[in-house]
Parts: sequence; C-alpha cells; structure tokens
Amino acid sequence: MTRGKKLFEGLSQILDDGETVHHVVDGAYEVGGVHEVGGAHLAGGGKGARHGLVVATDRRLLLFALSIYGKHEVDSFAYGSIESFEQSRGLMGGSVSFATADARATVRLIPPGSAFTRFCTWMATQIEAARPAHCGGG
Repeated sequence: MTRGKKLFEGLSQILDDGETVHHVVDGAYEVGGVHEVGGAHLAGGGKGARHGLVVATDRRLLLFALSIYGKHEVDSFAYGSIESFEQSRGLMGGSVSFATADARATVRLIPPGSAFTRFCTWMATQIEAARPAHCGGG
C-alpha cells in the first residue's frame, strides 16, 4: 500500500461524526511548543519536521503524517484556538505558519497553484469566523 493511500485511509478514522473535509494540501510541517520568556512567546520543543497532509475541515485544522513505524500522527487545532495565520509563496512552493497559545506550526513545500490559494482563503475565513465578537462598551 502506498504512503498516500495509507494516509487517506487513516484520515477517516480521526474525523468526528459529521465532520467534513474541505481542503487537503500536501507539505512538510513542523510543530513546536510555545513558551514565554520575558513577555515574548518563543517556539521550541517540537517533534521535528514531518511530511504529510494538511487537512482543513469544517471544524478544525489537522496536520496528519505517518511515523517511521507506519502509525498515524495527528496534530489538531480548532479554528478558534488559532491566534495568527500567515501565508507566503516562494520558489519551493507555498508555506503557511500559524500559532495558538500553546503551539506554533509551519507548513512548507506546499505545491503552488489554485489549491494552495483556496486553502489559504478557507483558513483565513474560518479563523476569522471563529474569533469571538468584540463588543464596544463604555
């Protein structure tokens, strides 16, 4: 069985009932913890770079890979927990970075093109929609 097929088969096992996949992109990603030093948030303590799928569902963002032993590794981020999201394009493809209160992730080597553009647009929309509304007070 190919690596890609095994990844897609494992995806159905981690989705919640009724959860819908909207975008899937391929890339190399790294997730690190965030700790505070002197008021600044610093990333570190990650699991190392992995190559896998970045899956945007109607509820969350999943970073999904296979370990060297063939087991599925999943990092899950609810849209409401994502505090920042950045995208860029370069010679080696697209990249996205995002941060939560507890983690910072960077996905690189995303094949360029319309799938990358649609993925980034979807992410920005979902993150904005999940943010709590701020009420003016006085």
